[in-house]
Amino acid sequence: CSAPGLLSTDAPNILTIGDSISMCGFGYGHFVNDMLVMQTRGRLAGYSSAGGQMASTKDSAKKMANCIGNSTGTLKGRPFSVITYNAGLHDCDTAERVHADAYRLNLKAGLEVLKAAAHAVAVTTTTPFDINVQKPDADAGINMSCVLEYNVIAKEVAAEVGASVVDLYGYVEEFCQQGPGRPNAKWPPLLPSSSGFGGNYTACAVQS
Repeated sequence: CSAPGLLSTDAPNILTIGDSISMCGFGYGHFVNDMLVMQTRGRLAGYSSAGGQMASTKDSAKKMANCIGNSTGTLKGRPFSVITYNAGLHDCDTAERVHADAYRLNLKAGLEVLKAAAHAVAVTTTTPFDINVQKPDADAGINMSCVLEYNVIAKEVAAEVGASVVDLYGYVEEFCQQGPGRPNAKWPPLLPSSSGFGGNYTACAVQS
């Protein structure tokens, strides 16, 4: 994740950090940017890209420092109005697995870095994902029980550090009218056509 370019001096600077769902081109990044510019003259100062998505929370504090342009520790003040951060799917993936205790510590460390650089920080919950839902001991893939567990942890950590929560998981579940435990439930991926809805929800949360 690279630091954003020149920040605005006359409009809010919004930074979105996370895995692929927050990316522009695939996720909701462009939608958030367009809605903020249109509605509040806000500016999406940066977002994760194909070469800079955050993946898991491993080395979270270092990644966050790079993303906000503070790798040298010399960033002054709070140049960002709002920073949103989502992480969890990669932490739940058995190929990259970060266990729950480490996920909690990593997330808290990263959020503390972000809070020093922004007037408001929000944790975005991980979206539903249906790879190997019925195979908790699968060699690869994401188990839904992990997604649910880590979303609970994310909310707890957000409360500990004084961050807000953008419950994108809850929004997507309600939007799709499906969820864990429901017969034949399937979670469609949030591709560009449907990411607009996630973007709208995120943009509204940023404004509030």
